[in-house]
Amino acid sequence: MIIRFSALCLAAMCLLTAAYGAEEIKLDLTKYPQDTPEHTMSSMVKALETDNALGYWISYLVTPDHTQRMIEKYKTIDAAVAANQDEKHVNGRKQLVESIKKMLEAKTTSEGEANGVKWFCYKLGDSLMVQLEKQKDGRWCMNPRAQKPSSK
Repeated sequence: MIIRFSALCLAAMCLLTAAYGAEEIKLDLTKYPQDTPEHTMSSMVKALETDNALGYWISYLVTPDHTQRMIEKYKTIDAAVAANQDEKHVNGRKQLVESIKKMLEAKTTSEGEANGVKWFCYKLGDSLMVQLEKQKDGRWCMNPRAQKPSSK
């Protein structure tokens, strides 16, 4: 009985480690603050401009449901990072960083609440936007699927 329990615990630990990769990525709100939408946007820029921080981006700077979809698709954060290193994704991240910087300068924003979720949207012109959503733990995270600001 004890051997079975130990084997189950070991299997669970292996699965959790596999979901996040060889080294667990720890939340670091000192290095990447997410207490306000502006801090989160700056943290997003910092993570995307820092070598080896894409795993952090996937783990903590996007909404948890997006992180979960990435893990379901790629099985681990490390695999998701590896799959997003091609030229198309790298160039897309560079464009996102430049857009975020411009959005922070322009300060064209809107905010609201929909379905019990607070959102904050930075806009650049009529076509570019980044929507952040407040999580239950108080962090703001980017919703990569948001196409336009929530209006409910």
